[in-house]
Amino acid sequence: MDFVRIVDLTGWLRWDVLAADPPVGGDTAVNAFQTVEGVSLCFRSLRSAYPRTTFRLGGLDLSPDSTFEDLVASVRSRRRADPEYTPFGRDPVGELLAAIEDDWADAVWMYGAGHPSDVEGAEKEVGQMLIGLTDRRPPGAVRDRERKPLIGYCGMSPLLLHAHELGLVRSIHAPLLVDFSIGMSDPNVNETSDVTAEIERLVGARGCEVRSPEVRPRNAIARRLYEEGQSITGCVQGGILQAVAFWLTEQREGRLRAARPLSAPRILFLEFLDLGTEQAKLDEIAEAIRSGFLAVNAVVVGYIRANEQRPPVEQAAYHDRVRFALDGMCRQCDAASIPVFEGLAAGHKFPNRPLPFGPAVMNLGEGARFDFEELGS
Repeated sequence: MDFVRIVDLTGWLRWDVLAADPPVGGDTAVNAFQTVEGVSLCFRSLRSAYPRTTFRLGGLDLSPDSTFEDLVASVRSRRRADPEYTPFGRDPVGELLAAIEDDWADAVWMYGAGHPSDVEGAEKEVGQMLIGLTDRRPPGAVRDRERKPLIGYCGMSPLLLHAHELGLVRSIHAPLLVDFSIGMSDPNVNETSDVTAEIERLVGARGCEVRSPEVRPRNAIARRLYEEGQSITGCVQGGILQAVAFWLTEQREGRLRAARPLSAPRILFLEFLDLGTEQAKLDEIAEAIRSGFLAVNAVVVGYIRANEQRPPVEQAAYHDRVRFALDGMCRQCDAASIPVFEGLAAGHKFPNRPLPFGPAVMNLGEGARFDFEELGS
């Protein structure tokens, strides 16, 4: 990747912290990754991973020979001239559209997502973006433009899903940029060198294969297909359970339009984070599948990650609750002859491999291999 445009749609990157001179302490930021030290670690890690890439943040460019200190100096200089200055405007939908329609950039990477402690607030914010995208770029409006890779995940999963559905981007479910500040210090979150190399491969690819040897069958029909070495076709899409359920609700209530009908079969990827609504959201998705509202040829479960700040006994209880809920979903999928698999290595836990969205063939046996003929379609 030679040129990457960075977007910060939810205000995760605290420019007031960067612009303060002398630097503002960590007590003014939401968490450690929003302090000067946290942002510095993120950008130094990014530069180490992509030494030849130029990054653009709003109107600021970070060339291969520029440093984090150069970025801070530029922000502080502009903030002195205009106290209201921020590299990003106050129109996140416009910022995203400008980025994905910018011929300069090879890819667009989302910096951060809504804070997980405020799930409802984050959903409302992202929901407004989904509706804004639908209004400004109706399905099929950009068929003549090559789709640019959009990279991110977590609370931005609905945006990845819907921008892909509108035909605007080639969505890649992969770590947000803020995760680079985590990955350099915590190898259990992501293996930075492998992840960055895989992202670069997917950005430059038109067709590719993605292997996940950890995938195993979860219900009876999945076991039969797995043992026979069968293949499953469908559009690979998904994300965090709560985000996928939210996107489905927006679809069901008619607030969104998409180029791909919900009747087009999908290979649905679901990842579990400890947000407290797993049973209800899983029931919503299972009902959408059972009723035929969402056509699914297979469900693939990723990691089940408990809140690591909780005591071990509570983490174990969370895993038990999720597995109990999954057992219920498997019974419904068994009745509908839909296979369920688990262990897809994509999401918020090691090894955290990137997963592109798009039509694919899922080949079973010794895990799973996803063959994408044309990314972004």
